[in-house]
Amino acid sequence: EGPFYFDPSLMRYDITSGRLGAPLDVAVQITRLRDCAPLAGVRFDLWQADGLGLYSGYRDQPGVGGVGAAATVGATFLRGTQLTDRNGWVRFKTVYPSWYGGRTPHLHLKVFVDSKEVLATQVFFDDEVNAEIFNNWDPYREHVRKRTSFNNNDTFLGRDKDGRTD
Repeated sequence: EGPFYFDPSLMRYDITSGRLGAPLDVAVQITRLRDCAPLAGVRFDLWQADGLGLYSGYRDQPGVGGVGAAATVGATFLRGTQLTDRNGWVRFKTVYPSWYGGRTPHLHLKVFVDSKEVLATQVFFDDEVNAEIFNNWDPYREHVRKRTSFNNNDTFLGRDKDGRTD
């Protein structure tokens, strides 16, 4: 599901671009299923909302607490691509994503092997961790009381490819 990634040439480790939020380091290892051998040279795309629930590159986003999105159009914050190293690892320096209307905090990712998309998914965080971050870090603290999106009511978490819930 969107907002979709749109710049696979944006190869970088630090995807923060100055966005505010709790620091988050993401490390993922890509391995072959049958023998867990690390896969080198695999393309890994990561993108996410910022600490206000806004995505770069899209207009007309509500964000957290109705914050506008004028500065997001044409921007590339919190988007990046890497190729896995010889041990199958990619690492990104980012910020903890915020919630926004109907969505709990999450990261989007895609994996491509030999230019073929083999995985498109989202990574979610435990609600206890979300609460800890939102109650103790800016810019989340200002909007935590308005939060209505949690893991148990996220519009996509727990749905299969046909939109059915577990």
